[in-house]
Amino acid sequence: MYAVGDLPVIAGYDFSHFNKIIDVGGGDAALITSILKANPRAFGVLLDTQEAISAVRLDIEAAGLADQCAAIAGDFLKSVPAGGDLYIIHGIVDDRDTERATHLLRNIRRQIPPDGRVLIVDCVVPERDETAKEFDALLTAAGFRFLRVIPTDTPTSMVEAEPA
Repeated sequence: MYAVGDLPVIAGYDFSHFNKIIDVGGGDAALITSILKANPRAFGVLLDTQEAISAVRLDIEAAGLADQCAAIAGDFLKSVPAGGDLYIIHGIVDDRDTERATHLLRNIRRQIPPDGRVLIVDCVVPERDETAKEFDALLTAAGFRFLRVIPTDTPTSMVEAEPA
């Protein structure tokens, strides 16, 4: 397993022009807190299960980001918060469950502004054309346009998309 809060993910993408970053299924808040520390003018929202949120709120406070990041309990298969100009998904998109991934992405598509972005942080093999084609098909089915795969120095890569 990889750590999504690793520096290569933060260094590999320009988060500086986003105002509201929504981390869907943000888990332990490692990624969103790393992003917000590097981009102090951005506001973050972490969406995860009720069970995860109590501990996550403490982690956000401990990171000194209580005024810069909200932790919201919810089910991303039902809905996601509105108003983000960047939605981040990590460790959720699973090629074994395309229907679930498409449903999640469609929920994001309903909330994202026309100039917004989706960033899928996951293990991606950028050298293999079929990997990019699979993400392209998944994103297209959900109403997005695949833009690129951004590799890092770790097994983690980022897939960027925009509303179609």
